[in-house]
Amino acid sequence: MKEVPMPYIKANQAGIVLLAAAAFIFQEPWIIAALWVIQTAGLLLGGQWNLFVR
Repeated sequence: MKEVPMPYIKANQAGIVLLAAAAFIFQEPWIIAALWVIQTAGLLLGGQWNLFVR
C-alpha cells in the first residue's frame, strides 16, 4: 500500500473541519452534502479528485 503524504492528509482534515464548521454556523445542510461528494469522489477516484488536496 502506498503512503499518503502528510500535507495531503492535513489539507483534507482542514477542509473537512472548515466545511463542517460552516455548515453548523450557517445551518446549511447542503454544505454537508457537498463535503460528502468531495470525500466520496476522492475515495472512488484515488484521491486525485479530492478538492481539498488539489
